[in-house]
This record gives sequence, structure tokens and C-alpha cells, in this order.
Amino acid sequence: MQLRGRIIAVIILFIFRGSWMFYYHYNFEIDNVIQELIISILLIFPVWWIGKQFDKSHYYLEQLKIKQQELEQKETDFTNLIELSPHFLLIHQGEQIVYVNPETVKMLGAKTKGELEGRSIYDMIPASEYIEFKTKLEELKNGYVTQIEELIITGFNGQLSNIKTIAVPTIYKQRPAIMSIGINLTDYKHVEKKLNDIDFALNESTIIAITDKDGVITHVNDKFCTISKYTKNELIGNTHRIIKSGQHSSSFFKEMWETIRGGEVWKGEIKNRAKDGSYYWVDTTIVPFLDRTGAPYQYVAIRNDITNIKEMEEKSRYLANYDTLTKLPNRQHINQFIQQEIEKQNESSNLALLFIDLDGFKLYNDTLGHNFGDELLKEVPKRMKRCLPKDSFLGRYAGDEFIIIMKEKDEQQINNLASNINKTFEEPFYILGKELFITLSIGISLYPKDGTDAETLIKNADAAMYRSKRETKNNYQFYREEFNESNKSKVNIENGLRWALRNHEFHLLYQPQYELHTKSIVGAEALIRWKSPTLGDVSPAEFIPIAEDTGLIVPISKWVFNSACKQCKQWHDAGLKLKISVNISLRQFYLENIIETVREVLLDTNLEPKYLNLEITESIFQDINKSKHILKSLKELGVMISIDDFGTGYSSLAILNQLPIDFVKIDRSFIKDIPNDENSIMLVKTIRDIGKNLNYEIVAEGVENTDQLKFLQQNKCQIAQGFYFSKPIFSEKIVRLVDTFYEKNK
Repeated sequence: MQLRGRIIAVIILFIFRGSWMFYYHYNFEIDNVIQELIISILLIFPVWWIGKQFDKSHYYLEQLKIKQQELEQKETDFTNLIELSPHFLLIHQGEQIVYVNPETVKMLGAKTKGELEGRSIYDMIPASEYIEFKTKLEELKNGYVTQIEELIITGFNGQLSNIKTIAVPTIYKQRPAIMSIGINLTDYKHVEKKLNDIDFALNESTIIAITDKDGVITHVNDKFCTISKYTKNELIGNTHRIIKSGQHSSSFFKEMWETIRGGEVWKGEIKNRAKDGSYYWVDTTIVPFLDRTGAPYQYVAIRNDITNIKEMEEKSRYLANYDTLTKLPNRQHINQFIQQEIEKQNESSNLALLFIDLDGFKLYNDTLGHNFGDELLKEVPKRMKRCLPKDSFLGRYAGDEFIIIMKEKDEQQINNLASNINKTFEEPFYILGKELFITLSIGISLYPKDGTDAETLIKNADAAMYRSKRETKNNYQFYREEFNESNKSKVNIENGLRWALRNHEFHLLYQPQYELHTKSIVGAEALIRWKSPTLGDVSPAEFIPIAEDTGLIVPISKWVFNSACKQCKQWHDAGLKLKISVNISLRQFYLENIIETVREVLLDTNLEPKYLNLEITESIFQDINKSKHILKSLKELGVMISIDDFGTGYSSLAILNQLPIDFVKIDRSFIKDIPNDENSIMLVKTIRDIGKNLNYEIVAEGVENTDQLKFLQQNKCQIAQGFYFSKPIFSEKIVRLVDTFYEKNK
């Protein structure tokens, strides 16, 4: 502490005493001096004390000034600090706001501090928050620090701000005050909402799993649980083996782990198995999280459900390779399979390809409807599979065509298989309440003998199939080289048929029908012939099957019908009362309005109905109800009805008894071996007895010698036709032949 005050006090004392002595003419006698000295010494102590008190006061004033300066500096520093604060800061004394920092001005939408300072704090508190805020304010007055998690403040623009604040009692400008410091939660809430929205969107659309470095699951989201059918508790602590489907090889997962353990992102598609046994596909991205050393410490798997996409891809692959009706491999799949099998073969290996076509399917499809045809096509492969070994391949090539591939079978085994398939189809089908029969024509080609690629093997088997169809149907043929020439001929015949009718290339021949007990000609069967300018004479055995396959049989049959009836009427006009027999194709019988056609022809030609004999085959019996209705209507017109080729089809006595039939024609195949074959004799006698019991006349076809004629006469067969009597001849020769028979038997 300084002595300045005390020294000044002593000096003032001595100056005062000296002045006094001088003024009163002090006598400096020794006694007076001693006396004055004693008085001065006595006075110096209080003067010293007074000086000391002055020094103390001065010191305290100096310290106070220093403190004041420090305080002012601190206030300046504090003000500068809170001015620069990026957070909400407000000081109020009582209810009056005395300070706001720039961030608060900006936050509350004011332009200057002056718009806020001096206002009541309650001006910024919404009415709904008033009571709670007042309670908090009372706590502050009691000296408590108060935290308000979410203080809602109304700004100048009316916008509400959410502030998380701490309010503390303080001194501001030497007066008690309350300082509120806070964070604007509004922006944080927006960010939080965005994060929550993103999290929600990810949870709804994306499957997320987190594992540790060993693949143990540490986190899954709800989507993972939904698709896998496992709970979080069941998944966490487990590995992804819990959803392993068995679809992927061990090398697949090995490559995946090598990638992510190397710190690289892995992407791929994985098929997983849910808890309930169902399967699902996920498009997967696995991201490794690396520590400071670059080693993965966890993996985040982000997956998207692509099950629907995979199912669509699978459906597309299925549609590209399988027939939707029969569920069999389609043409593309068949070709691929054959080529793959060929590539596997060695020099000693072999393959057999069976090309199968349904006989008469198109007719069923056209007459009974496509739904009926579809149901039949679905049943056909089921029937075929009864005969096939397990390692065989069956596919639908097109329409009513099927292909069977056999591996490592010799020709005898293939023979047996084809024969068994044909026999199996001798049993009737029951489709949509209808009984029907359908047969197969089978062509067979062998690898490598008949071809070394899929296209050649199929083409050659197809050629063999057509040969089988032309010869007997319900049979099979192994491919031979000459069949290709035959196929080329088939194309030429089909093309020629389309022009033959309009170019008048067809003509009719007539085979006389001989009544055995009168020994006279009573009728003739009209038979079509074709003389092509490019192909020459084409046998009916060649062009009729092709006409049936292409549908050209309908207009051709119509032409035959009209031409034959006109000729018969000409014979009548010439005095020959012969019957005319006309074959009606199955297509014409079902597809055309046959009843109206017959009526019109009879009307146009003026032919008496009883002289017209319509020959139909047993194949009409497959839709017996429809056939009965058509035949009944035809009989009402007065015409005659014959069953042609009897015994070769599917007739039963129960069906025959229901139909209005006049004649039954015994097929030539039963006549040719008479009288040498006991079975043929028995069959003909049986048919004769059926005819007699049902009151039908019997017509025998293919009579070629005297022994056959005698047998038929002895067994009371009414009518016969064949080369023994005459080959098919032109119409003008019929007249001469009738006269010849008449003269011969007079």
C-alpha cells in the first residue's frame, strides 16, 4: 500500500505548526522548543493515522476502478461473444426483454434489435404455452436453472419456432436478469422428419440387414422380417444360413465372401427361403464398413424384393419353351433338346425321334369346337406317357403334332414302343361327355443314320409320318430316303389340288353294283379321279388324304355329289333306273349343311331321292347324337344311307341299332382272303347276321374271283361290287355294261 497520504499529512502538520509559530512570533527558547516538539510529536500520530486512512481509501478506489474496468471489459467480451453466437440468446429483466443477439433477431423475423428489446417476453409466447412458461419463470425467480425441452415462440411473421432452451438467472448491466440460451429445433425437426421419411421409405421398400465381420446378424429392419417370415429375435444373433434356399452353389457364396472381405462392394441376385418354406428373390448389395486398417468390421446388406420380376422372367422362359395348353416342351425347346443331346453323343450312341400326328384331329376341332379339341390335346400326351420310359422326352411340336425322343434304344425297342402307343390309342377317349376314338400316325428317324442335326431328323421323321398316314393310318414307319421324294410330291399335289377344281381336272368313274339274286346291275358307286396336266394321273390314295388335311375335301366332295346326281338322272332319262352311291366326307357331313345341300341337288337334278345312296364311314359314330339327328333328317328326304368300310372302325351293335341305315358295306379287306381264311369267313358271316337281324342289306366290296362270289351267294349277301364284275368305268360304258348283263342273264 502506498505512503503518499501519510507523508502529505505529516508535511501539512509541520507546515501548519511552522506557520503558527511564525505568526505569533514564537519564542524559541529551549523550553518552548521542547514543548512544541512534544506537542508536534503528540499530533503526528493522529495525523499519520488520518494519512493512513486516506491511503487506504485511495487504494480501494484504485482497485475498484480496476475491477470496474475489468468488469466492463468482460461485459464487452461477453456481449461480443453472444453477438456472434449462432444460437438463440435472449436476456430479460422481469418481463422486459433487454437484449437479443442477431441470430435471435433473424430467427424471430425482426429487422433490428430495437423491434425486440423493450418488449414483453410474453408477446412472443403463444396463449397455449402461457401458463407453462409462467411456471418456469417463477422457478427462475427463485434462482433455479430451468431447462425447457421445447419452447414455442411466435415470430414477427407469425411463424412458430421450436426452441430447446436453458434459462439461467444472471446479472445484466448490474441488474438481475434471466438469460435464455437455446437451439432452434425447427430446422432439426425438418431434418429429423426427412431422416424419418427416408427411414420409413427404406423400411417399406428395402430389406436391410447388418452383420458383424463374421456374418452374424446384428440388425434387421421390419421389411426383412416381413419377407422372411422370421421375427427380429429369431434373426438377430443368427447368420444368413437361416434363409438359405439351396438354390446357389458353394462357389457362389465363396466368391461373394472373397469380394466383401477384400473391402469391395458385392452385387448379385439371391434366392432365399422364408420360414414358411416359400421362396423369394432379392437383388442384393453388400457394403463392407472398414476400420482404420482397412479391414471390414461390419457389413450392411441392402436388398430389394425382385420375386415378381423373377416370376415374370420364369414365366417368360416357360412361355418361350413350353406349350401353355399341354404343359409340354414346345418346338423351340424340342429343337434345343435334340441339339444338346446330339452334342453329348459319341460314335456308338444313338437317338430315336418319333414324329406323331393325330389322324382326323382337324375334323374334331372344326366340328366339335376348339374347346373340345383343346381338351383332347391335353389328354393325348397323358395317354402317350403310359408307354414311355422315364428317360424319354415328349414335346408338342405344333397343332396336333408331337415328338418323342428316345435315347440308347435299338430298332426293335423302338418298334415295340411305337406299336404299344398305337395299341393304347385303340381305347376310346371321353371328352366333355363324348366318347370318341382317335388314332396316330407315327414317323421315326434315327441318329446318326437319318440325320446329324435336329432339323434333318425332324424333317425325315415327318416324311415317314406322312407315309404312314397315307398308307394305313394308326401305324408307324421308319424313315427311308424315298420318303423325301414323296414329301416333295405331297407339296406338288397340294398346290395342284387348289387349281384342279376350277380347271376341270377332276372326272368321275363308276363301279357297277351287282344284285346277286337277280344277277343284274342295280347301281354304281361314283369314284373321283384326277388327271393333272403337270403331275399326270394322281391316285385318290395320294390326293384324298391331302385334301382332307387341307380342307379342300369339302369343295371337292360337293363337286362329286353334284356331278354324280346329274349323271344318275341322265341314266334315268335314258331308261336305266340305277341307284347312285356317293361317298360323303366326314368334313362335309359335319361342317356343311349337308341336309340343305342334298335337298338342293335333288331339286336341281330332279333325281328321285330313293335312287340316291349316301355312303358314310363309321367315324361319324364318334358324335352319335349329332350323327343321329343328321341321318334322320336325310332319311326324311327319302334318300338311302350306307355304312361304308364296315368292320374297320368303331361300330357297335348298340349304335347301329339306333341309326336309320339301309345298307352295310363289308370292307374289301375282309373279302380278299375268302374262302381260304377262316377268320375272314367268320367275320363276313357275322356281319351278314348283323345285317339280317337289323334288317340291313349287305354290300360286299372287292369281289375279284368266282370263289368269293359263290361264298357271298351261298351266304345270301344281296349286293356285290369289284373287279370280278367291272373296274371303275366312264359313265357311257355303264349303259353298254348293263345291256351286256341283261343279254347274258336273259
